[in-house]
Amino acid sequence: PFGLAHATYVHTAAFRTRSSPAFLLQQGRQAPRWKCSDFGQARRRNTGIGSLSSQMVAEADNLDPNLLAKHVLVMFSAAAVLGPLCDGCHSRHDVLHYTAPSLLTAPNGQLLLESCWWVPVLFGIAGIILGVSHPVLDRAAAQNSGAAMRGPPGWRATILSIGCFCSCYELSGVLAQAAALKQVDSHLFSVDLPLLVNAAAIFAIFERSAGGLGMALLTAVVGPVVEIGLIKFGLYHYSHPDFWGIPSWITYVYAAGSPAVGALGRQTLHELRKREQAR
Repeated sequence: PFGLAHATYVHTAAFRTRSSPAFLLQQGRQAPRWKCSDFGQARRRNTGIGSLSSQMVAEADNLDPNLLAKHVLVMFSAAAVLGPLCDGCHSRHDVLHYTAPSLLTAPNGQLLLESCWWVPVLFGIAGIILGVSHPVLDRAAAQNSGAAMRGPPGWRATILSIGCFCSCYELSGVLAQAAALKQVDSHLFSVDLPLLVNAAAIFAIFERSAGGLGMALLTAVVGPVVEIGLIKFGLYHYSHPDFWGIPSWITYVYAAGSPAVGALGRQTLHELRKREQAR
């Protein structure tokens, strides 16, 4: 048995050496490079590619309309719940107040949540846009580069990224309230800079993709613009705005949310695909 095991090891090591990129370059050949389209073709032929996981193969397939509809529903529901809870941090710290609020208070009268009926709808729509777009951008990047498509982050990383975003939301309320109480002339270093560092760290840890960077920057611009419009309609107001009714630091909170929602979008789509394949 030891002789057989040794012979098997030697054969395997020799095969790996002959198939390594360095050996192939010495022989004037190139190492094989799998493309995103190869994953789907291999699956249709029912032939496996040993180094490819079933998750990579599944991610390369075209998105089924029914699967897309489920993904949209999941992202809307998650964002419609999470968004108002995060937004309530600003109300608790006297940063933001609604014109016709819906209040949730504790038995002792303490304010737990201030929101309005249309707030979950807006957050739900934002969740759909961010959650669906990140996997689409991943697929486009894989097709353009010929590299393997980015896999799901896993539930641990997903929950951690959402937790970091919620912490950034809470931090913005705490810092903004503290700056207002101190009546400082500028909150650039006391509020804006810490939130910018938080947003950059969340992106660097959980995202690190060109498509994700584009979505974070787009969210940081579109989010405040939408808020300016809502404030113009008199739906709510910030207690201490800087320009056009909004504080300057709110853009960094939006930027921090994009990687977190993108991670949730990737993970939920992966889970939905697994359920479809299990049927």
